[in-house]
Amino acid sequence: MIRRATPVAAAVVLGAVLATTFGCGIGVDERPRALQVTSTTTTTTTAPSTGRIVSILYYVNEGSFVPASTELPDNDLATVIRALLMPPPSTLGVNGTLSSIPAGTELLSLSRDTTRLTINLSAPFDNVVGLSRQQAIGQMVLTVTERAQFDAIDFQVEGKAIQVSSPSQGDTPIVTACDFAPLLSTTEDASSASLSEDMTAVLTERRNRLDEAC
Repeated sequence: MIRRATPVAAAVVLGAVLATTFGCGIGVDERPRALQVTSTTTTTTTAPSTGRIVSILYYVNEGSFVPASTELPDNDLATVIRALLMPPPSTLGVNGTLSSIPAGTELLSLSRDTTRLTINLSAPFDNVVGLSRQQAIGQMVLTVTERAQFDAIDFQVEGKAIQVSSPSQGDTPIVTACDFAPLLSTTEDASSASLSEDMTAVLTERRNRLDEAC
């Protein structure tokens, strides 16, 4: 009887050991759960947005100004102007749209004093004259005032102040967005230029704002 009981007892003991080993799985489960939470947190932290900001730049289409959206790393005015000084992107997708700013023009400096902005450009800007020069100035004025308000904007070439041409004032040392509001494309012009629905809305909203401000 003792010899027969011994295997039974051993089996009971073994069963208890196995039950204890597999029943107490907290230590085993705890580690994977901790890793899973950490992994989820890391994924959330290391998946930020692209860091690109949509900005509105103005170009010339059939003698009037049309907006175009582009993605930039930030909305700093210097970043926005430098983007405008580049040739219009091939992805612009607007018929007949171009820039009147001469190739090779660079932003040398940008100074801001309360609500006055001074834009200092490199020598190649002097390569454009007449109506194209007025349009080039208008592109920059409408672009920098899309998000910021300035009571006065003046321009320099290589640090020397220049006169600019305003559609409403003629030659003047200082301009504002109001000077170029009459040259914004109409809804009909936007349609002819195949302006997107989104940019047509931007154009309409900008025209309305300038109508109230000017």
